[in-house]
This record gives sequence, C-alpha cells and structure tokens, in this order.
Amino acid sequence: MSDVIAVRQARVEDAENIAQIQVRTWQTAYRGILHDHFLDHLGENMASRTERRRARVTQRDPNVTFVAESDTEGILGFATGGPDHLESALAEIYAIYVTPIFHRRGVGRKLVHVLAQQFWARGTQSMRVWVLTENRSRRFYERLGGQVQSVRMVTIGGKAVEETAYVTACCAFPRLAPKLVIEWDRRRRARACAGSQGHCCVETEESSKACATAADGERQAA
Repeated sequence: MSDVIAVRQARVEDAENIAQIQVRTWQTAYRGILHDHFLDHLGENMASRTERRRARVTQRDPNVTFVAESDTEGILGFATGGPDHLESALAEIYAIYVTPIFHRRGVGRKLVHVLAQQFWARGTQSMRVWVLTENRSRRFYERLGGQVQSVRMVTIGGKAVEETAYVTACCAFPRLAPKLVIEWDRRRRARACAGSQGHCCVETEESSKACATAADGERQAA
C-alpha cells in the first residue's frame, strides 16, 4: 500500500509523542553504548519530559521542530534544530529520529532537507550535527554529504563517550515536494514490530536493519 508523509512544524499537542519517541529510541539505540541503568530509567518522569518538549515546541525562534506525519500512521519521526551551541556562524541539528519501519524511505532525508531550508532562509550557510561515534547510523549523515569536522568526549548518564561532528552546507539540500509518497507493506511492519520488543515506532535515523540500530542527533536525553 502507499502512504503519504508530510513534514510540518510541530504543534503543542505533538509534545507527548515526541518525548516518547526520544526516550524509547535512546533505550534501543544506545543499549550497549550507555549504561543500562541510565537507559532503563529514562522514561520514569514522562510528564516532565513532555512539558519540556512542549516548551521547546512553543519556542519557535530561533529553535524549530518539525514532525513527519503519515496520513495513516500519525507522527513517525521528528527533527529539531537551531543556532549552533559553539559557533554562531553555524546552525545545528539537535535531534532527528524516524520510526524504523520507514527507514530508507526518504523520511529522515526529508526532515534534514526541511531543517536545512529553514537555516538557509535565515542566512546560515552550514549546519552541524553531533553523533555518538559508536552509533553506526552516523553513516546517514555521510550519505547526505556531511564531512567529519571534529570529535570530542562527553559524559552521558555517567559514562564518557566520544561524539563526532559532521558539517554540511545548507544550500546542498534543494527544496523538495511538500509531501512524500512511499510504498510499504503492513505485514513487513508487523514482523519488524515483533522483533523490536515494543520499540518499533520509536527508533531513529535511516540506516538500521529492522529495529536493531538507531541514530542520534541530540547530545542530552534530558
């Protein structure tokens, strides 16, 4: 069957879905990278996380959040970005997550395109994203033309981990059609969900196989 995916600016009522996607994605994507105890307790205060997401959604300038929404499946991914935290000349992708059943369907790419267009319209030439070096899905940014700029050590959940920064030109992403039409199989989704142990609809970027891997563009789970 076909499904129509539209990318739009996030609304306040999307905050709970966005928070759930983030938490469950971290719990799947970073298992074996971050401490299990830290990951297991991420979702304990979902109300507080939802409220923080709600505040970020309403703070549209200079930060912006977009969601990818299916006409049948609802919200299946989001991306958020704004000014770079270290260099004023850059924009930064803070986070980008896509439901695994829609990996390799162009959804994550479309979210990046929309963010890049937003940054370009504001006069920003380049954008950066920080990704955990051990996260295999960082290859997604390489396929989009991202160039490794630097690495650094950060501490997340009590564990020191390395991050890699990718930088790419905002003008490298031409304007796309407002909607994306994809073909997918509901039976394939059922199989993927069965193997995901409940995390099917909360994975990240586009390079995982079924529900095994996920991507990161955000440095803090808080």
